[in-house]
Parts: sequence; C-alpha cells; structure tokens
Amino acid sequence: GSTRNARLMGTSGGGSTRYPDPQDETGATVARAVAIGILRQFRAFRAHDRQSTEPAQSSPRPTMASEGKSAKDGADDRSVAVLPEAAAAGEKRFSPDPDEEDAEAIEFVRRLQAEGPIGKMTTANTEYNPKKLSHSWKLDLETGLPDVEGLSRADLLTGFRLFFVNEHDAALHFFEKYEDVPLFAMGKAAIFFVWSQMTLEDVDLSNTITYIRQVEAEVDSRLAALTPKAGWLSSFSAGPPPTAEMLHYRVMSAECTLLTAVMQLLRDSLVEKVKGVVNIRAAWHKYKAVLDSKTTLEDAGDSLDVDSSAGLRFGIGAFNLVASLLPPKVLALVSFLGFPCDRQYGLEELEIAFNGGGVRAPIAALALLTHHVFIQASFCHSGLAFEAPAERVLDRSLTMWKKGGIFLMFRARQCRLLKDLPQALDRFEVAVEVNRTWLPLVHFCCYDRAYTQLYLFDYAASMRDWDRLLAENEWSKAFYAYCSAVMKIMLGRTADAVKDLRDIPELLKQSKKINGRPLPFDRFVKRKIQHYFDPTTGVVSLPFPALEMIYFNNGMPQMPPHLLQRCVDEVSQWRAAENNDPLPIDATAMAALLEGAAHSQLRNTAEAEKYLQGVELFKKQVKVETWVIPYARYELGMLWCRVDADPKERGIPMLKSALKFSGDYAHDLQLAFRIHLVFFEFKVPYEDKFHKSEATAKDSRI
Repeated sequence: GSTRNARLMGTSGGGSTRYPDPQDETGATVARAVAIGILRQFRAFRAHDRQSTEPAQSSPRPTMASEGKSAKDGADDRSVAVLPEAAAAGEKRFSPDPDEEDAEAIEFVRRLQAEGPIGKMTTANTEYNPKKLSHSWKLDLETGLPDVEGLSRADLLTGFRLFFVNEHDAALHFFEKYEDVPLFAMGKAAIFFVWSQMTLEDVDLSNTITYIRQVEAEVDSRLAALTPKAGWLSSFSAGPPPTAEMLHYRVMSAECTLLTAVMQLLRDSLVEKVKGVVNIRAAWHKYKAVLDSKTTLEDAGDSLDVDSSAGLRFGIGAFNLVASLLPPKVLALVSFLGFPCDRQYGLEELEIAFNGGGVRAPIAALALLTHHVFIQASFCHSGLAFEAPAERVLDRSLTMWKKGGIFLMFRARQCRLLKDLPQALDRFEVAVEVNRTWLPLVHFCCYDRAYTQLYLFDYAASMRDWDRLLAENEWSKAFYAYCSAVMKIMLGRTADAVKDLRDIPELLKQSKKINGRPLPFDRFVKRKIQHYFDPTTGVVSLPFPALEMIYFNNGMPQMPPHLLQRCVDEVSQWRAAENNDPLPIDATAMAALLEGAAHSQLRNTAEAEKYLQGVELFKKQVKVETWVIPYARYELGMLWCRVDADPKERGIPMLKSALKFSGDYAHDLQLAFRIHLVFFEFKVPYEDKFHKSEATAKDSRI
C-alpha cells in the first residue's frame, strides 16, 4: 500500500535539507508551414547560393570586407568595453563583478524622470506617427548613428543600453521620445520583440507585429525617397548603384521583415506561420541584396557604416544559425532551395556583430547565448561544448550591461551547465532581485531556479517556486500544480499533494493550445493523472516523479557526481526493497533507464550499458511509459559515441533506432531535436539519418 507507493516514488516520508521552455508541436507545425510557404512560391524563387544536399555545404560563405571603426566612432562609442585577454596558464581568468551598478545609466534615468513621468512597460502603445515629433537630426554615414539635435552621442548610447541594464520602462520612454528617428523606432521594436519572446502572449505578438510593420513602412518610404527615379531607358541599364545611406535603410528594412517573420511563426495560427515563412524568405533576399550591393559599394571606394555592417552580420549570422537548427527534413529542403545552413559561419558572424559593441550588440549577444547556453542546457548530453565562447560573451556582456537581468539569467544557466549549482542559485537570486518589476523574466528565473533546487534535492525550496508560478503565471498551471504536488510527495506531505492533483483536471480545461492541441506538458500531466492517481481514494502511485522531472529537463548532465550518485542510490534502494507484490513493468523499465543514464554521466560504462540494454527487454511489455524505450536507445547511443573510436559503428546506428521507434509519448520532438544536434556534431549525412519507422504512420511527424 502506502509503503510500496513511497518506495515506488523514491520517497522516504521526508525531504532533504518563456515560463517553461516547452518542446511542443510547434516544430512539426512550422515544418509543414515551411514546406507550404516555400513550395507555393517556388516558381518565383531564384536561388542565390550553390545548391547542395549537405547542410554544412549548402552555400558558399559570402565574404565581407573587414570593417574598422573610424577614430571618431572609436572615441564616441562608450558601450565598447576592452576586456583583458586570457591570462597565462594558472592565472585567474577575468570576471566582471555582477553586483556592480551602472552609475551612468542610473544618472541618465534620473534626468529622464526629471523631465516628466515614465510609464510602465507594455506593448499596448502601437501607434507610430513620426510626423507628430520634429527632432532635427542627420545620419552619420561613418558610424550609422543619428546625430540628434540636443542629444549627445554619450546619451544616445546610454539610452540604447537602458533596457539591458534593467531600466525597461525608461528605455521604452526614451525610444518613444525620439520615435521620429528610425533607429530609435527600431529600438522600441526590439524592446517589443524581446518582451513578446518572454511572454509569448498572442496580444503581445500581435502588437509587436503591428508596430514593426509601421516602422518598416516608414523605413521603406525613406528608402524610396533616396532611390533615383527610373526613366524610360531604365529597362536598358542597371541604373546607379545604391549609396551607403540607401544600404543603411535596406538593412533596417530587412531587420523589420525578419522580426515580423519570427513573431508570425510564434503565433497560434497556421496562416500566420505560412506568412512567417514567406517573410523569412523575403528577409533573406533583402540581406543577400545588401551583401551584394555592399561589395559593389566597396569596389567604388565607399563603405557601409559600422553599425549597419554589424546589422548585416547579425542577419547573415542569424539565418545560418537558425536554419542549421531546423528539423532535419526541413533543413534539407531549405538547403536545397538555397537558404544558408552553416552553423559555424553563423556563430562567427554573430560573434563579430557582438564584438562591434554597437547598438545591435546586445541582440547578437542574446542570440549567441541562446545557442551556447540555453540549447546546450536543454538538449545536449554534455553542456561543455561551448563553455569558452559562452564565458567570453557573458564576461563582456556583464561588463557592458552591468547587472543586466537577462545576462545574469544566462550566467546562472551557465553555472548550472558547469555543475556549480549553489552559484547558479545565487545568480538566479540576483536576476530576480534586479528585475522585480519585469515579471516575464522573474518567472523565467523562478522556473529555472525550481529545477536547480530539484537537482540539489531541496524539495521545499523547489516547491515554493512552483507555487509562485502557479499563482502568478498563466502558461501551464496544470504543469505547475503537478510539479508542486511532486515536491510535496517527496516531502511526505501526501495529503497536500492530493489536493493539488485533484485540482489538475480543472486546470487542464484552461490549458493553452497550439494549433488546437494542448501543450506537451499538459498532455504529460494528463497521462500521469489518468494512470497513477485515484481522485476518489487519494492513492498516488507515481513512479520516480522527481527523478523523472530531473531527467526530462536534461538535468543529469548538469549535476555533480555526488548528486548523480544519489539518483543511483534512490533507484537501487527501490529495486532492493523487499516487497511481496510483483514489481510494475513500467516502473522497472523506468528505473533501469534512470539508473543507466546516471551511470553514463558518472562514466561507469559497464553499469550504464547493463541497465540501458536491459530496458529493451521491456519493449513489448511497457504499456504507459513507452518513452523509456527510445530514450534508453538515445542514452546508449550517446554512451557508445563517447567511448568508441568510431561513433558510426555502434553509436549512430543506435541513435537512428531511437528515431525509428514509434509510440505516442509527449517528448518525441525533444528527443528528435537532441539526436539532430548529435548528427550535426558527427556530420552524419542527411540521407543516412532516417529510415522507415517501425510504424510509419505514427512516426512521420518526427
């Protein structure tokens, strides 16, 4: 009875001392939308790059002439911080003080407050009418920054830094004050974009799209005014080449199109997603046209301004990086049609855009950190692949944007990747403290902090964060209630957990939907409630609920050895416990996977192989936890990739067999993306990645 249930759940009756980042069906839906959008316009499409079937060689890398800052730009751009080079071996690495305040930004905000009240951050103000304002300004064609009458260059650069040093309300106020200057309107659009990425609320996405479209129309009108009028002989000549000022506005137009496309892809509408794909294509052509014109401009002895060059590099880099992360089938299609898919080149271009230190540097930093930290923590078997570049970006970011909450959040995630969990908690705490008024980021930090505390087996602290999310956040209340209930079970507070579990069916009715389907987290919770909880009697028989949460959040690669050993011990104690009842097949299979995965991270190869290979024996017997079969294959494949001289002998085939598995489980897309990243790492050709599945009908969506 209760004793057996406690053992099954790994409890001993007591406890120890974006917003989720769900892996939902969006990937599959976007895949379909990509195909629809591209194929519909195939006749009008002209591939600018060399076609290839291998993503890494899909197109030749466009070359860009080196851009050096002018003396004036170097003197004025105070946002560029020169960091010490890596010290000699044995010398302590430079690290900025994350608790240092940005005195310059604070003083600037005080001056803004003295001019009048500053409103609260919101995307509601989408009105854009630059004619209401009448600032006198001209474009500096060396730096790409506007010289605005009454606004010093130092104040301009400080204003662009406000959002990233936690002065969100002041940043929006500053950009709206100078909204008639296109670059400031782009700054407001960027704030809306980041805000919408945090909330993922449809109203914010819609407002952001509305505003960006108005900015793009203004930019295009300025570009049209600069473009020479075509004469009756224009069809017989190429016309004059574009000027540096024209290319400046073309870069901004491409950025607007790209941001709009991203927003459309995130909306809960297939029509919007198709529009997003079409705009992705349009944005890439705009960037490619600027790149070609830039070469012509340089051949004529002129050059593109520094900040627009950084914007161009950001666009080219973002396209290469994002395209390389698409689902494999879509990746092959877009590569064949000429889109760039070179991840390494994309990272290099983003790094250059970031190192330039201009107004686009923080967005480039966020793109780099999303790849180096977020993706590694969420999907990769080991989070150390990009440790050095992540540290480099974080160090410089926290120097340029002191105590910036977004970068502190990434610093905390990086500490967790490096298995320094106490330091990660400290950084999350600081990030929450400096962003008390910006709830989307606070909730992101609470979510990550709850998992970090779970990795430390601090169930009480983790429960507090889940309860806070349940009270304040609307993303997936059923999932938050489930997580809180799990923590209470682990603390021995079964009666309180039962109350939470009984509330879940009602919370599931309020679940958000993507293309008409509930979130994977909510489907996961619904299945758990159906199979392991009896609301009438209050009996709970969840198998290893805390360890399962750790595993699905990719927590084991982020846990130090002594905590991994605790995972092993908890499963071993359950298996060794005397019990007259036959052991449940599903729980036994899950125990083998969890213990094998922990042994794999502990580098106990023989033990890991024994348990992971044993999971396959339950393939035809597992009824509920079918996910353990493909995930055990994934773990075994990753183990063999690490220990074998040639990963393609055993490791890669085993990973392919994980993809071939058919079954209705909530985390299939997450597994497919993990394996996709491994195939990229080992340069597995696309045609070798997929075979006919064991049940083709159900497996086609992967």
